[in-house]
Amino acid sequence: MILLLDIGNTRVKWRVVAADGDCVAESAFDPAVAVADFIVQVSAYDLSAVWVAEVGDVLQRLGLQQAIDRAFPALAVHRIDSEAQCLGVRDSYAEPHRLGVDRWLAAVEAWCANDGRPVAVFDFGTAAKLDVVADGRHQGGHIVPGLAMMRQVLRQNTRKVVFEAEDTYKQGWGNSTAAAVENGTWVMLMAWLERELQAFYAAYPQGLAYLMGGDAAHFSQSALVQANSAAIAYSDNLVLDALWRLASVE
Repeated sequence: MILLLDIGNTRVKWRVVAADGDCVAESAFDPAVAVADFIVQVSAYDLSAVWVAEVGDVLQRLGLQQAIDRAFPALAVHRIDSEAQCLGVRDSYAEPHRLGVDRWLAAVEAWCANDGRPVAVFDFGTAAKLDVVADGRHQGGHIVPGLAMMRQVLRQNTRKVVFEAEDTYKQGWGNSTAAAVENGTWVMLMAWLERELQAFYAAYPQGLAYLMGGDAAHFSQSALVQANSAAIAYSDNLVLDALWRLASVE
């Protein structure tokens, strides 16, 4: 069996896959507090290798690699980085390694899974990111602050914007500081999503958009997304899917 790890800025998603590709188990955890529990869970499986996609330096800083090494000293570890070409997709960056591996793998997997159909991948995590692949090439993308980041910046950098977070997702004008901030940041990201979708479908009328990340479920329920539901998919596992695709063709 193979262990797949998608290590993000704030959480780790994992999956154990059998040799035939069947998912045996999968979950997610906070690497700051739950590494030991994770090791106990995956120790129940006869693992032969681990495939890792890591954003930043989380792997070493939080001790996950050390924990894996201690629990599975003979385990082959394959760490994936962004590169000039992967599974038939060419990177648009002049320095491919500077494209975040999470963005890269999610975009590659979306393109591969749809037989080369143009795809736009929206990742609503700590940052909100867009990447487009068409004609076998990563066309580029955008990165903007995510909801939590925007709200945190307002609280930290303005003396009078003080409120208890309610984590609301509404578009009306707010009648409290919390509502004004949370509704306003929601409207900003919704406007960004709408503009990006319009530009993508104008360039690629037959394209398919993906929504992923911790806040994607909220966007997937919006009127805008529902109105275009035939050309929008929701998936939070594109990076894990890409890791399995790479492992299976090794």
